[in-house]
Parts: sequence; C-alpha cells; structure tokens
Amino acid sequence: MKTNGSAADNSTRTSALDADTPAATAQHYDLLTPDELAQRWKVPVSWVRTNIQSRCEDPIPCIRLGRYVKFQWDSPHLLSWWRRRGGQV
Repeated sequence: MKTNGSAADNSTRTSALDADTPAATAQHYDLLTPDELAQRWKVPVSWVRTNIQSRCEDPIPCIRLGRYVKFQWDSPHLLSWWRRRGGQV
C-alpha cells in the first residue's frame, strides 16, 4: 500500500523546490519610506518626493504599492542611481 505525504517525500520535495526557486537566491533589502530615505540621505522629504515622479528626468528607483512608495535600501538599482547623481557610497 502506497502512502501519500510521508516525511521523507516532503523533505525531498521541499529541498528540491528551495534550490530551484528564485526566492532561494534572491537578495532581501530593507524597505524604506520616503521619510526614512530622506533621513538617511539628509535631504528634505519634498526633495525625495519630487525625484520619484515619472516626469523627473532620472527618477529615484522605487516600488509603488498603490499610494505607498518604498525604496530598497542598498539595492543595486538605488546604489547605481545614487552614483549617477554624484553620491558617495
């Protein structure tokens, strides 16, 4: 009689999924609000908000979640934007 869902089957299946999924190799970055980013960069929040607008020539890379805006601190996208704008890391 064959059993479904044994512990050995589940551990093999889980480890195989963990190795193959993008989430297993993905980087995790702290998510910051515009206020937190402004504090870290020592600029006014209004400057951050102005520089995330789509009409800006080179907007700050951000994640939009409806009306909320988040920034991935230390992400390659944010760091390269900072360097393009003359910032020191």
